[in-house]
Amino acid sequence: MDSVLLSTAYFPPIFYFSRLIHASNIIIEKEENFHKQTYRNRCIILGANGPLNLTVPIEHTEPKIKIPNLNIFYQNHWQLIHFRAIESAYRNSPYYEYYIDDFKVFFQKKPTTLFDLNLDILKTCLNVIGCKCLIEFTLDFVSEETDTDFRFISPKKEITDFIFPVYHQVFDEKFSFVPNLSILDLIFNLGPDTSNYLNSIHKKMDRFDSVHFINPKNPNYKKPRN
Repeated sequence: MDSVLLSTAYFPPIFYFSRLIHASNIIIEKEENFHKQTYRNRCIILGANGPLNLTVPIEHTEPKIKIPNLNIFYQNHWQLIHFRAIESAYRNSPYYEYYIDDFKVFFQKKPTTLFDLNLDILKTCLNVIGCKCLIEFTLDFVSEETDTDFRFISPKKEITDFIFPVYHQVFDEKFSFVPNLSILDLIFNLGPDTSNYLNSIHKKMDRFDSVHFINPKNPNYKKPRN
C-alpha cells in the first residue's frame, strides 16, 4: 500500500494502525470540519469496569470548525483524569512500565490544538511500534472516497465480517476479549509484538472487500475460540 488517508485521532484504535502498517506514507485529513463522537478526540481503553471512553474536551464555538483550528479545553483537568484511568487500567500489564514514559508527556504539556496533540501522539506511537512512515497532510478536503480512505471509522459501528485475533488483556478473568481498543491496549499488553499483531490483521483484512467496525461496548460480541 503506497499511501493511506486517515483522520486525526486521539490514541487511535488498533484498526487505524493496521491500515497504515505497510503504507509508505500517511495522509492526514487537515481540511475537514470536526466530527463529534469519533476517534478524533476520544479513545477507548479497557478498565476494571469494562470499556472506557476517554474524551479530550474541546472549545467548540462555531457550528463548523476546521480540525487545525480546534482548541483544547484545559480547565477541567482532563489530563490528570485520563492519566489516572490509563494507569489504573494498565499498570499490571506486561509492558506498562516499559512504555509509560513515552506517553506520560501527553498528560503534562498543553498544546493549544487537538490536531497538534494528536499528531505528536501519532508520531510517538509509530516510533514505539517501529513503523517508519512519511506523514503528509491534505491541502484541500478530499471528497472522493477510495479503497485507502479510512477517515470515517467510528466507535459507533459494529463489525459484521471480521474477527480480531485474541491477545491477552489485563482483565481477561473478568471480561471476554474486547477488540479494536486504543493502540495503548495493544502496546501495554504485547509490547514488541505489537507490530506482528498489526501485520496479522492487515493480511486478514486484505481478504475482505469491505470492513465494518466493532463497537467495543457491543454486549453480543463473543470471545472467539483459539
